Amino acid sequence: MANVVGNVAANCPQDECIDLMELPGFVKGMLEKGYLGNKSGSGFFKATKDRDEKGRRIILGLDLDTLEYRDPVQARFDCVGAAKRVEALEEKLKIMHTSEAKGSQFAWKV
Repeated sequence: MANVVGNVAANCPQDECIDLMELPGFVKGMLEKGYLGNKSGSGFFKATKDRDEKGRRIILGLDLDTLEYRDPVQARFDCVGAAKRVEALEEKLKIMHTSEAKGSQFAWKV
């Protein structure tokens, strides 16, 4: 990803969207630390040799502010629970996209 962004920025200096060809700070930090993904042993996630109570490998998540690994955080959004409780797709979509809640705002952007 970093190479693609760098190549586009270098080869399209007059593009009207050139300002979008800047890597976020956390990505630069990940590159500096060698967090290159699964093949390097770490990236946005890092699998450990430790096992949880069900015998599954524990996978840590990267905190983008500190670039340190931490236990995963399970996101919970009220709009998802509300959408699961209704049958009609139209109603589910309405619930997921019309609220000012964080989960709805994310779904709208996606």
